[in-house]
Amino acid sequence: MALGRRAFLKLSGAAAIGPCLEPLVAAAPRVVPQADPTHVLRIRKARVELAPGRLITTLTYDGRLPGPLLRATVGQQMRVDVYNETDSAERLYWHGMDTATAACVPAHSVRRMEFTPARPGLYFYHSLAIAAAHLDAGLYSGQAGGLLVERGSRPGENKPAGCDREWVVVLKDCEPFIRRTRRGCEIGYGSFTVNGRMPGQGAPVRLNSGERVLLHVLNASATEPCSLALPGCSFEVTALDGNPVPSPARVARLQVSPAERISAFVQTQGDLHEPAGWSVRDAGADGWDYTRFGSGFGAGAGARAGRICEPDAILDIVLTRHDAARSGFNSWSINGASFSATDPQPLFRLQSGLRYRLRIHNTSDEILPLHLQRHRLQIVSVAGTASAGVLKDVVTVGSRQQVEVDFVADHRGPALLYCTRQLHRDFGLMALVEYT
Repeated sequence: MALGRRAFLKLSGAAAIGPCLEPLVAAAPRVVPQADPTHVLRIRKARVELAPGRLITTLTYDGRLPGPLLRATVGQQMRVDVYNETDSAERLYWHGMDTATAACVPAHSVRRMEFTPARPGLYFYHSLAIAAAHLDAGLYSGQAGGLLVERGSRPGENKPAGCDREWVVVLKDCEPFIRRTRRGCEIGYGSFTVNGRMPGQGAPVRLNSGERVLLHVLNASATEPCSLALPGCSFEVTALDGNPVPSPARVARLQVSPAERISAFVQTQGDLHEPAGWSVRDAGADGWDYTRFGSGFGAGAGARAGRICEPDAILDIVLTRHDAARSGFNSWSINGASFSATDPQPLFRLQSGLRYRLRIHNTSDEILPLHLQRHRLQIVSVAGTASAGVLKDVVTVGSRQQVEVDFVADHRGPALLYCTRQLHRDFGLMALVEYT
């Protein structure tokens, strides 16, 4: 689809604003301290191979797609030196961390980011730049990777009981392009990768009979919710976004929206040496049924009594799509307002220490995964089904669905509430939340 030159330049111009949305989240120091870093990341353009003979050029961390899997220990400080070897400012975000761990890294400079992980689990580091129609920027590029936080640093200390090995899988869509639809311009992809390789083009999946593997799945895609399966296998889901679930449940497929993580045990009755490997497909318009993993699944409204604290305040959120309203692209609004990077107005002002309930209504027919920086969200109800105990930092709201989540205002300072699908976030589905 050919976009008008003026419209394209206008939309791409938003990307120049996006990388340095200071002071929405705190910046890291510009001068690198004397102490040695625990990790070094280099933002650079690289040519990566998705399959034999299938190469792409994209922005990466350390010239790899996905970026390197980083490891950290609960309670031990991370010191990450980020070198930006490109001609444009970039913005790096550590998704799921409780502290303000996002920073603008100017072109041809280095910044140190310091934080201390408080909880074990799989987390996500990635570009937080606004890309708009610039399909080389943000998560349309290869700037994405996993961070595995472990309980301890001694050998064998982190191995779960009954687990033979752990396996981290990163999903990533590649080669984005703009396509026109009846309701507005959308983003399509030329390829999809599992750990940087197109399914069936990398090393085959190998599971031995009786082997019990703890699988950690991260969807690092820019826009696509995914449904993931292995032939002849089922998954026992034990944690969502690094948070253990009250009621582990077995499912045939794993459904992960962008920025979501799932931990699950997978076990086969016989050897699985499957050349084609993973079965990946679009997740459709329905969100994951989180209530099956909570303590109140199937018990009706009464399941909430005594298990979910009553909130101090209820905040209503209405998510709306406006078809082809912005240079042919759909725009999005929260409570009637689209986010402005040049003049961000607070959606809510929170009081520290209070418990808030977000009553979210998705009026569109699309999946909308929402993230509130530095806060964990507890599922209260999904489409009228009550639940308790399920904690997440990304909550997917299905097509025309209403979801209620609680959080405690325990991390002072400005934070962004946004959809983790890049196209939606860039075109208005983001809001500023402040503390009084």
